[in-house]
Amino acid sequence: MKIRRFREGDAEGIIKMISRVMSEFGEYYDPVLDRDLRDIPKYYGKGGAFWVLIDGENIVGCVAVSRVSDVICKFRRFYVDKEFRGMGWGSKLFDLRMKFARANGYKTAWMVTSSNHKDAITFVKKKGAGRSIKRLFPTKRAQMFFIYDL
Repeated sequence: MKIRRFREGDAEGIIKMISRVMSEFGEYYDPVLDRDLRDIPKYYGKGGAFWVLIDGENIVGCVAVSRVSDVICKFRRFYVDKEFRGMGWGSKLFDLRMKFARANGYKTAWMVTSSNHKDAITFVKKKGAGRSIKRLFPTKRAQMFFIYDL
């Protein structure tokens, strides 16, 4: 198992993995809402990054950072296939994006998730997230907004 940066040709594997994870929670991949996954360099290139967790040739997890402003970023696309959870890979992915955000001068990170993702909510709170009581930006899927002071 290893973590590496996104490469051209990864998009289909990422979409399949995210679709598997989303289906666990009664959610689904939507080509409009999830359009960033079809053009990762466009959405995560300038001031951001996208990493994948690989098991052999298979993508089994991912995490991303996108730029909002010079001092604010969004923590996005944090997914790990069910059979690889509880093994420390989620923490490694999470810590990688925290390190990236700090190294790139971000002072604050925003993150959203669905209220269905109870384990993810517990995880991000353990990692220092403060819950926001207001919507930070428009979203059709997520109901839980978190803020990280970097």
